[in-house]
Amino acid sequence: MKFIRRLGLQFCIFALATLVFTTVAYGAVYGATVSRSYDGITFTSRTSCASFGNSIKGTVTTAASTSRPAGYLGADCWVVRNDGFVAGTATRYSQSATSSFSTNATASGSSGRSYQTTGTSYVYLTSTGNYMSIRANPSPFLSINSLSSQNQSAVQDGITIDGQRYGSLQSYLYEGDNLDLIAAVGINGMEGYIRVEDFLAIPRPSNPEDAVSSFASEREVQIPVYDIDGNVIDSYCVVVGGI
Repeated sequence: MKFIRRLGLQFCIFALATLVFTTVAYGAVYGATVSRSYDGITFTSRTSCASFGNSIKGTVTTAASTSRPAGYLGADCWVVRNDGFVAGTATRYSQSATSSFSTNATASGSSGRSYQTTGTSYVYLTSTGNYMSIRANPSPFLSINSLSSQNQSAVQDGITIDGQRYGSLQSYLYEGDNLDLIAAVGINGMEGYIRVEDFLAIPRPSNPEDAVSSFASEREVQIPVYDIDGNVIDSYCVVVGGI
């Protein structure tokens, strides 16, 4: 893939402004709660991001106003660096009856960077026999230490010569961009892009029974990371299942 860079000036200005004004050092930060009502039940989704030494823990908490059976609550959780590269991802579903379930993803933090959590909650509705998605609000950025830099360039959107669009997870989840490639950092620290279709190809449950049987044990699914020329340079790890 040969990339033709198409600068998105407005997006860059917005992204850089976000990095400057929503970063907190140390501790934990929380995104605004998103609430939806289905079948007379109120469901909420909320993100948080916390630091433990040099480790970053992102959490998407999916909750209901009444206890839901096993497999009814789940989420995708993403940890994102302040330059727009995805650094950690997990997909999990509740394995017992509960009114609140947390999906955690971790990433190795590095000095001079900040991190945030974003993701999507999934709630199963008996009235439709399907999972409904609730897009969580991103958490503020959390710096790994007090020296975190705010001057790193943000990921830019672009298009390849064969028509594939690339950019950041924020563009894909929140700005309605129909991207084919998302900026990510691999398990060996190489920066590149993962294919959206590779992530979506990871099997998802079609019902709570499937969620319990297929997502009870934690496993790692690795998908390729590509460089700007389309060469595989690393692997990106998605944690699937477990609690």
